[in-house]
Amino acid sequence: MGFKITNRALIVELSPVEEISRIAKQVKVINFASGNPDFQLIPVSEVVEFVRSVATKWGAKSLMYPGMGGIEDLKIEIREFAERIGVNIGNDDIVVTCGAQHAFKILSDVLVDHNVTIFCENPTFYETLIPLRINAKRVIGIPLDSSGIVTYELEKLLKIYKSEYNILYLIPTCHNPTGVTMSIERRKHVLELASKYDLTILEDDPYRPITTNTPPPLKSLDREGRVIYIGSLSKVFAPGLRIGWITASKDLAYRIALFEQLDFATSTFTQYIALEALRSGFIYNYMLKLADHYRGKMKAMLKVLSDFMPCNVEWTKPCGGFFLMLTAQGFDAELSLAEAIRNGVIYVPTRKFYVSDERRETLRLSITQPTVEEMIKGVEILSHIIKRSRA
Repeated sequence: MGFKITNRALIVELSPVEEISRIAKQVKVINFASGNPDFQLIPVSEVVEFVRSVATKWGAKSLMYPGMGGIEDLKIEIREFAERIGVNIGNDDIVVTCGAQHAFKILSDVLVDHNVTIFCENPTFYETLIPLRINAKRVIGIPLDSSGIVTYELEKLLKIYKSEYNILYLIPTCHNPTGVTMSIERRKHVLELASKYDLTILEDDPYRPITTNTPPPLKSLDREGRVIYIGSLSKVFAPGLRIGWITASKDLAYRIALFEQLDFATSTFTQYIALEALRSGFIYNYMLKLADHYRGKMKAMLKVLSDFMPCNVEWTKPCGGFFLMLTAQGFDAELSLAEAIRNGVIYVPTRKFYVSDERRETLRLSITQPTVEEMIKGVEILSHIIKRSRA
């Protein structure tokens, strides 16, 4: 029997991240592709203790269906956590979600319609872009440089589409895939443009808990209630527990919560685990350790690239987070991936991360899994592959 597939369903393809992750599980390689936190730092024993605590303290209540919008005690703790990492929520409400990806699926259903234009950085995170793109009239990518999204290019396009309802999706801190952090000047200009052209901003900020000395979030600079903030515990605790949240005005948060409760996806049990982890203070101490760890690994990776990469290869220089992006003119990251894997290295080609002007010479490198020794070996291998491809 044949089934009719909707046009929306045909938009969805296998994510390049998922595709590479499947390969990485099957072969022994130096893994520059992973989006997971460092496996060595996942707090397994602490999670076990929190599970015991939840089972003892909350019993059967922790195993029931989730209520709409999240457990109230957890929302109180998330508000405190957000304030501690510099996110000024003000009078907004919080909706707990099954991770940040779930949050964007909900926001797409609530905010994005056939008359909506989405603006975003180009490139941007592929897996978040898809749920937004499914419902939107169009998606327009704006270039970014070492200071973040190029705001004068954004304004050029806003002038063209100013009669429409527009949404701006941003990852301003430790951007994925480039690792770039938007400067404070650009953040202020973004908000000025949002006010001038009546923009709604979706701020995706998963790396803030594991970075230090970054500019304040757009949410904290917003004076007009234009920024909807999406946070997550995936980078700072455990991604498999799937705890994220949305902050929005009370009226909008209620509408978002109505959609959140349609799929019962936000687990009651993992919400209670997150509650215990936040309430105990564990996450506050742990995130400082993680910030030091990833900052050190990023610094090491940047030095290795500087030591071994050939001329005319460029890369971003992140202050933290998981990723950086490498650009090698004359190199095809997709065509060269098979050779890299044969030689024991895997990375993520970033062609599909581009909304437009797809670039084959760029790739994303992750610093989470390799040791410094593996970084040296892996970058040497990658350097030789780039040189051979140009010969």
